[in-house]
Amino acid sequence: MSTPNPPRKTRHRSPIVRSFRLVLRMPSEADERITAADLPESCAALLRTVVKRTRLWPSEKADVARELIDHMHDAIAAEQAPDQIVEHFGNAADAAKLIRRARKRQRHPLLRAWNAAVKVTVISPLVLLALYAVLWIRFNLGDPELSSRYLALIAEARPDPGQGAPPYLAYEHLSILWSDTERHLIENAPADAFANRLYRDMPSLKPDHPLYDAVAETTRSLRDQIDAAARETHRPGHGTPVVTEIEFPPQSRTQSAPIAERRASLVVFDPDHRPPLSLGVLLPHAQWMHHTAALLAFDASLAAHEGDRERFLNRIHAVFGLAAQISTDEILISNLIAQHFHELACTQIAEVLSADSQLLNDRDLANLSHAVAASSQRVHRLSLLFEQAALEDVLQRCFTDNGRGDGRLINESLEIHRMLHALTPPSITKAEPFHEIVGPVASLLVAGRADQREEMSEVFSVASTALQAGPAGMPIALAWQREFDDRYESILYRARYFVSATLTPNLMSTIGNKLKKAATSDATLIALAIESHRRGAGNSPAAITDLVPRYLPAVPEDPFAPGTPLRLWTEGDTIIIYSVGEDGDDDGATPLLEADGDRADHSFRVRWSGVPKQQSGDWILYPPAN
Repeated sequence: MSTPNPPRKTRHRSPIVRSFRLVLRMPSEADERITAADLPESCAALLRTVVKRTRLWPSEKADVARELIDHMHDAIAAEQAPDQIVEHFGNAADAAKLIRRARKRQRHPLLRAWNAAVKVTVISPLVLLALYAVLWIRFNLGDPELSSRYLALIAEARPDPGQGAPPYLAYEHLSILWSDTERHLIENAPADAFANRLYRDMPSLKPDHPLYDAVAETTRSLRDQIDAAARETHRPGHGTPVVTEIEFPPQSRTQSAPIAERRASLVVFDPDHRPPLSLGVLLPHAQWMHHTAALLAFDASLAAHEGDRERFLNRIHAVFGLAAQISTDEILISNLIAQHFHELACTQIAEVLSADSQLLNDRDLANLSHAVAASSQRVHRLSLLFEQAALEDVLQRCFTDNGRGDGRLINESLEIHRMLHALTPPSITKAEPFHEIVGPVASLLVAGRADQREEMSEVFSVASTALQAGPAGMPIALAWQREFDDRYESILYRARYFVSATLTPNLMSTIGNKLKKAATSDATLIALAIESHRRGAGNSPAAITDLVPRYLPAVPEDPFAPGTPLRLWTEGDTIIIYSVGEDGDDDGATPLLEADGDRADHSFRVRWSGVPKQQSGDWILYPPAN
C-alpha cells in the first residue's frame, strides 16, 4: 500500500493581498491547498468544483478546502479508488450548498447582520428599478378604449332650431356690436362706475347712474338688432354646434371691419375622428347670449320708463326664450346661466310692479304669471347628465377596459390630470416632469376604473336626490357636503380618487343657488298675484293663502324651511314676501320682494342680498347689501 505524499506547505496571505488576488492574478489559498495536496486529478477537480460553488469568502474557502482534503486523504488511506471516492462524495452542487449553509451559520451575528444590510443596500435599488421598469412598461403601453362618444350624444341632444340661419348668429351679431360700445364706455367710465363687467350690471342701472344715458343711447341705436335677436328667442334651440375650438379673426377687434369678417370661426366636433375630451367642449354662445339677455333686460327697463308696454312685454318674453334655449344644452353651467336669465326677467317684472304697475293690464299680469311659472319649471329642473357623461369620458381615457367594467391607470391620464387641474385652480401644470416619473407608481395607488365609477355614482346619486327633493334637498346636501369635505381632507383620498375628488360638483352652491332663484321666481308670482288681487278685490291680501286658488294654484314652499310656505309680512300698506330662513323663525327672515307703502301703487322690489334680521320693528339687511 502506497503512502500519500505529505501536503505541501501553503503560504498564508494577508487580507490586503487576498483582496487584490484577482488583480495580481494569484491563485487562491484554496487552490494552492488543493494543488499542494497531490490528490488524484479526479478528486482534485471535484474539490475545486465544490469549493468554487460554495461562494464563500476566500478564507472560508481555504478552510473548506483543508477539511475536504483531509477527508480525501482518509479515503485514500482506506485504499478507496479515486472513482469510488468521487462517486461516494455525491453531487458537487448539493455538497456545496450544504457546506455554504453550515459555514454561514458559523459567522458572527454582527457579521451576518452587516452582510445582510450590504445585500439589501445593493440589491433593493436593483429590485425597485426592475419593478419600476415593469410598472413603466405597463403604464405606458396601456391604451384607452373609447367605446362611447359622449360629445356625439351632446350634439344629438341639442334641438334643431328649424329652417333658416340659427339664432346664435343673431346673438353673436348683437354681441359684437355691443362689445364695440362696451370697450369705449369702460375706457371713459369712472373707476367705481360698476361692480362687475358692464353688461352684468347693465340690467340694474338706474337713471342716476353715470353710465345710464350712454347705455340707453347705445341700446336705442341697436334697437333693430335687438328686435332681430328677440324674434330668434322664440325658436326651439339656439343652433350652436358642439364646438371644440374657437378661432377669432385678426380683425375681430377692428370696429370698421364688416361683421361677417369679425365673426368667430367655430371648429365643430367631427364624430368620424377621435373625439376630444367632453370637458373640453366650448360654449361660445353663452357669452353672446349673456350680452343679448343684458340688452333685452335693459331695453325692457327702458321701455317701462318710456311707457312702451308692448316693447316691455316683448323683451321680457325674449329673455324667457333665451333661458329656455340655453337650458336645452343639458349642461350644468348652461342650466345655471338659464336660471340667471330667468331671474333677470323676474327682476324687471318686479321693477315694473315697483315703478308703474298700471303699465300692465289684467291680461298682462295673467300672461306674465304663466310665463314665469313655465320658465321656472323649465330652468330650475337641473340636469347632471352631461356631468356624469363627462366623468365617464374621463374614466374611459384614463383607464384601460378589461371588458368587465374595470381597468388600470394608463399614461393618457397624465394629460387629463393636467387639464383637470387647469380647470380647477390652483393649476399644477408646471410639475409635468414629476408627473411623468411618478405616474407608473401612482397606478398602484389610484383606484381602478370600477372603484372610481362607484365613488362617482355615490356623488351623483346624492346630488340627484337632493336636486329632485326641492327645499327638502338642502339638509341632504348639507350632510353629504360635510362628509365629502372630511374625505377631501385626506391627501390619500384625493390621490386615490383623483377623478371624483377633482370634478365633484359643488353641490351646496348648486342647490343653494337653485333654491334662492326658485324662491325669487315664486316671490315674483306672488307679487303678480297680489297685484291681480288688489285689482279684483280692491285691497291687499292678509296672507298668501288668500291668493289660492284664484291667483295661485298653491302656496309656494319656503326653500329654507321645508314643509312651510313663503310668508307675507305687512305693516300698513307695506308688504314683504319673505322666507323664514335656515333658523326657522321670523327673526332670521329673508325678504324676497318688498312692497313700498310710501307709494300709492303699493309696488314691489326684489330684495335678496343677505340674511336680514328684525331690529326695532324695521327690516334691515344683514350683512348690509353691497
